Amino acid sequence: MACANFSSLDRDLPCNGLLAALTFAAALGMLAISLFWPYLLPFAFSIEQVATPHSNLAFVLLAAGTFILPLMLLFTAIN
Repeated sequence: MACANFSSLDRDLPCNGLLAALTFAAALGMLAISLFWPYLLPFAFSIEQVATPHSNLAFVLLAAGTFILPLMLLFTAIN
């Protein structure tokens, strides 16, 4: 049976904390960009312009709430 040597990971990357911090900062930066610059195509279409009508979104929510969510809960309970 093969056994992973976890101590070798620390020797391979001596700055694991720095890489984790940079990854978190990049994700946070992308979130900030998406909140303050809400264009799907730069300066062409905003999120509100390309969203589907509210009636379609309500239909999808109703379908997910009445069929898909109980089916997922049943599947989880069985497993």
